[in-house]
Amino acid sequence: MVSASTKWSLYAGGYAFLCAAVLVRVVAPISTTLMALLNLPESYAGVVLALPVVGIGTAVWWAVIERRNRYTYSLGAAAGLTTALLTVVFWSLAFAVVWDFAILLAGSVLVALVVLIVAPVASVVGVLMMSIRHRLGERLPKESTHAAQ
Repeated sequence: MVSASTKWSLYAGGYAFLCAAVLVRVVAPISTTLMALLNLPESYAGVVLALPVVGIGTAVWWAVIERRNRYTYSLGAAAGLTTALLTVVFWSLAFAVVWDFAILLAGSVLVALVVLIVAPVASVVGVLMMSIRHRLGERLPKESTHAAQ
C-alpha cells in the first residue's frame, strides 16, 4: 500500500509536469531553440523539456514537504522554486554533455532569462499545490503543521 505522503509527492510531481509543459509552450521561441540545439524533435518540446520535472518535483515535494510533515505555503513555494532550479540545472548539464561547458558560458544570458521566467511561476505552482494539499489532504493536528524546524 502506498502512503499518503508518497501519493501527494507523486501528485505534486505530476502537477508540476503539467504546469511546466504549459510554460514550455508559452515560451515556445526559447524551447524550440533549445530542442534544436539538443537535436530533439521540436514538436515534442512541451513533453521532453518538462519530463524531468516529474521526478525532480516528486523528490523535492517529498523532501521539503512530506518528509518534514510541514504543510505551509512558504514551503510549497520553496518546493516549487527548488524544482524549477534543479530542472534548469538538469538541462544545463544536458547541454554541457552535448555541447561542452563553454556553451553554458556563452548562453548564460539565456539561462538567466529562463531562471527569471520559471522561478516566479514555479513558486506560484508550489503555493497552488499546497492549496490543493490543504483542501483535499488529510487534516493534521495544528501543532504538527506549525511545528518549529
